[in-house]
Amino acid sequence: MEDDYSFTEFILIAIGLLIGSIVVPLTIYYIYLKISSRDTSIPIFGTFSIPNIPKLFELSTLKMDTNLFVLFVSLLIIGVIVTTYFIITKINVEASNSDYKTENKYITQKDNIISMYPKLHGNEPVSTLISSLGSSLPKDQNCFVNFYSFGCRFSGYLGPMKEGYWEPAFMIDVALKNGCRTFVLDIDYIDECVKENKYYPRIVVRDVNNRLRIKHNSHIMCNSENNSNIREVCDLINQKAFSDDLNNSSDPIIIVLYFLRVPSDSAGNSLSDSSTTVLDYYSDVAKCLSPFTNRLLTNELNGGTFNRQGNEDTLIVNSITDYNNKVLIFSNAETKGFRSAGYGSNEDLDYLVNLRLKYKSNKLGITQSGSDFGILESVEHFKYIPDDKRNQTIDETKKQWSICLSSDPCAPISQNDFEFITSKYGVNCVPSILFDEKNQFIANDIFKDYSFYEKPFELRYTKPAIIKPAEQSTKVDACKGYIMPKPGECD
Repeated sequence: MEDDYSFTEFILIAIGLLIGSIVVPLTIYYIYLKISSRDTSIPIFGTFSIPNIPKLFELSTLKMDTNLFVLFVSLLIIGVIVTTYFIITKINVEASNSDYKTENKYITQKDNIISMYPKLHGNEPVSTLISSLGSSLPKDQNCFVNFYSFGCRFSGYLGPMKEGYWEPAFMIDVALKNGCRTFVLDIDYIDECVKENKYYPRIVVRDVNNRLRIKHNSHIMCNSENNSNIREVCDLINQKAFSDDLNNSSDPIIIVLYFLRVPSDSAGNSLSDSSTTVLDYYSDVAKCLSPFTNRLLTNELNGGTFNRQGNEDTLIVNSITDYNNKVLIFSNAETKGFRSAGYGSNEDLDYLVNLRLKYKSNKLGITQSGSDFGILESVEHFKYIPDDKRNQTIDETKKQWSICLSSDPCAPISQNDFEFITSKYGVNCVPSILFDEKNQFIANDIFKDYSFYEKPFELRYTKPAIIKPAEQSTKVDACKGYIMPKPGECD
């Protein structure tokens, strides 16, 4: 059940609770009064006449039973508390139909973002960084997996976390101008929007209790093929990320599709990954990626085949600059069901995804367990790795592209935790929550110059040297190694 109600629903529910909290205990007391006083002037049935107020509340005269009085007062207090809490909560949500852009909270929040992130032209490109590093970053270590990436979660959300505003044009622009090149899209569906077993995906901002926090009058609740906020965000990223206005417009873009749930049956159980309902749900996401069509990594002339998660091991060890001007799609969804279905390539999410993300110990969203070449883990997982597992974890992150998110979306990562996770284990991406001032350090300190920067030597993967077989001399053949054999040599 979502927390957003229409203004009319809110008023009706509030009135109902208020009436119920007063009328129910008052009725109980009224009936008690009738019975205990034996006053025939107070009818129980028939036309109701409001009893004389002093008579109703002359507790001492009526010698009201103490337990009944306590019950009456308790019910009254509980009712008032529940009603008050509901009203205050909904006022905080500001469930109204007003223009959100005129609200003081919106104006203040937008001003705060502008003051926190003043950059206008992005960072320097990763190719410049590689050139500046020279011999300290050998060619066999300029792998994609050997670079940290500046990521942003809740892409398109202005904030604040609770009851904030959906403002994608502004926030995608701010993110890119301040260096973000990895975008995490939290994807889910709205229960109330499910019609005839059709689940339509959208970007959401949910708290740890799965409550939707986007202010309802700043977005369209029920998305559709013609009105999708996933497509909206992808279109904005595609338009702005490769613009000449950005110094690092050639840097790759990474889209992380982070699915929170899959469609469920009438009993609330998740449907099979290969069910038509689930595949249609994933397919709708694939269609929303269409703005990236000409930049997606699929069958590359140099590097291999990367659609359907082909060559994941090659993907992460290729040079990062191999992906200049490209968009890479990573996902935590199991999409192999498409391989035996009849969806077109632009509707087939499995075809478009380059790297599948799995987890080791802490499950987030629908992520499945495994230890392939992509890892999606919780911040808490990396914070509390036992001492005897640390070297093993470091060896694993050298060969896996990794990203971690906080288990509590409302809790932005601290600078100490960020630096520990990245410098100790080499986690590639710990996304920033841009609208939270506690995460300013990620853009303004860690990634102030480059959107990708190299891991320290001890955390890097080194590509093994390619040993080429010795070339056969043009002077030799199978006859003792001489083209012109000696007389009698080959007799």
